[in-house]
Amino acid sequence: MFDLVWVAKFSDNPLQLFQYHCSPEDSSCVEVPFSTVLEKQDTLTHFALLNRRNGTWYNVDLQRGTISIAQGMDNVQFLEPRADMLRKDELKYRLIYFREVTRHFDSNMREVSEHSINYFIGFQYTDTEGHNHKRLMCINADGQVVIN
Repeated sequence: MFDLVWVAKFSDNPLQLFQYHCSPEDSSCVEVPFSTVLEKQDTLTHFALLNRRNGTWYNVDLQRGTISIAQGMDNVQFLEPRADMLRKDELKYRLIYFREVTRHFDSNMREVSEHSINYFIGFQYTDTEGHNHKRLMCINADGQVVIN
């Protein structure tokens, strides 16, 4: 299981879709394919990553075009943006999500250290003049973040 796992929320379903569906009876977990999110991206309203190590949530709001970070495992509350932080135009925000795995090899092509994973989450949109814009956050397993 990854250190950061995704959670998706859709406008047509009050329940969240988790990357892993775990059985309480035998504690086994089955990974839900990310393609399930992509198939329903027209109704996707929020997409978040949860750092299982420290309980930090990284959230993309695809209705308002915001990215936020919050702490807590239960009843997480994200800071509400001020009205002047939001774009005035009605825009369609599209999800960006991927992982970047870095591996280090010696001259004999043997892996010399553990691999590292950076997680990328954000959104893109096309403005009223037809220009594409991206907002992207990179998160490592230790919780360090950079946002463009």
